[in-house]
Amino acid sequence: MQKALDKMAVLEKEGKLEEYLKEPNFLHSLISHPDMTHAKAQSLILDLFVGGIDSVSNMYVTLMFELKIFLQLLSCFATKNTCIYKKRFSMHGRP
Repeated sequence: MQKALDKMAVLEKEGKLEEYLKEPNFLHSLISHPDMTHAKAQSLILDLFVGGIDSVSNMYVTLMFELKIFLQLLSCFATKNTCIYKKRFSMHGRP
């Protein structure tokens, strides 16, 4: 975070900050709020990062569980499995 703030300070001194901020900049949006401190911004960024990791890992676990159930169902119905296998290779060819 400090590197990004230092970069924005250098750009401001050079008069290039406005051009740099034409693209959306999350950190600048946070810091420019009057009630936002550096500590609050760091805490918020960390919360968003951890929340994103948590969401992705929960989705991954859910998908793996669903895939396991799907594969178990396929193994129970061999005739359906053979039908799906033939249909897949007729549409996409062999690997």
